[in-house]
Formats: sequence, structure tokens, C-alpha cells
Amino acid sequence: MTYSADFRNQVIRNIKQKDMSIRQVCVFYHISKTTLQRWLKDPSIQKTRNKTPNKIPNDALLKDVELYPDDYLYERAQRFNCSKSGIEAALKRLGISKKKTLEHPKAYTVKRAHYLSKLKDYIVQGFPIVYMDESGFEQHETIRPFGYAPIGKTLY
Repeated sequence: MTYSADFRNQVIRNIKQKDMSIRQVCVFYHISKTTLQRWLKDPSIQKTRNKTPNKIPNDALLKDVELYPDDYLYERAQRFNCSKSGIEAALKRLGISKKKTLEHPKAYTVKRAHYLSKLKDYIVQGFPIVYMDESGFEQHETIRPFGYAPIGKTLY
């Protein structure tokens, strides 16, 4: 947790006005010597990271989201050899959010109409119709109700 700007100013003021040593101030306020030295260089509160992320390249992640918009975080993490939380933070950094698809991801009205017409023909011809239970299929074959896309853009 970050110390407030008032507290930082008070500590620095005590060093300059009361002629306290850095060691005395550290003991009195229960802060580390490194923290105090950093405050003396720059007392402002940092809002961003000093270090650029190096595990997940931005361009590679953007391309991955474009190629596989409906993949789960753990699948992306496996491809990038990192954690799910790392992928989540990188997506947030790039302004990519999780979106709910408004229709079934594999629903195509033209193909469905074609399928129903063929099915009707088979029924008329007397062919037996067999339906299969899909519960035995692998995880990657299941319906994915969510996907990822940049904020402000629609997920297709």
C-alpha cells in the first residue's frame, strides 16, 4: 500500500527542519532506509510501473486475441507459458475486455436452413435419424459463451 503524500512530506520535513538523521527518522516512523532515500529523490507518488512487461509481448497477445477471440485465459497462458493472472493483467493493459456473445457461436442461419431441408428430405425418404450425445467431447469442442475483444469493439 502506498503512503500518503502528506505523510511523505511530513517525514521529509522532519529530516530537513529538525536535523534528524535518516536512521532516526526510519526508526521513528517505522519505514525502511531505501524507501526514505527514494522519497528524498522524488517525493511524488508513482501512478505507473517503471518496468515494461517483458513476459507477454503486446503485439503477440493482440495477434493471439485476433486469431482466437473465444479462448479461455488458461489456454492463452499455456501458449505464452505464463499464468492466467498474467494474461488477465496484460489484456487489461491493452484495453481488451471479456464480452458475451449475443448468439450461439456456431449458429449460421443459412447452414441451419440447409440442414433442416436435408433432414426433412431424409425423413420423407424413410431414413432413420440418429442423434448423438455430445457430452463425451473434449473441452475445446464445447460452446464458448464469452470471448475477448478491444474495449468499444463488438465481438464476432
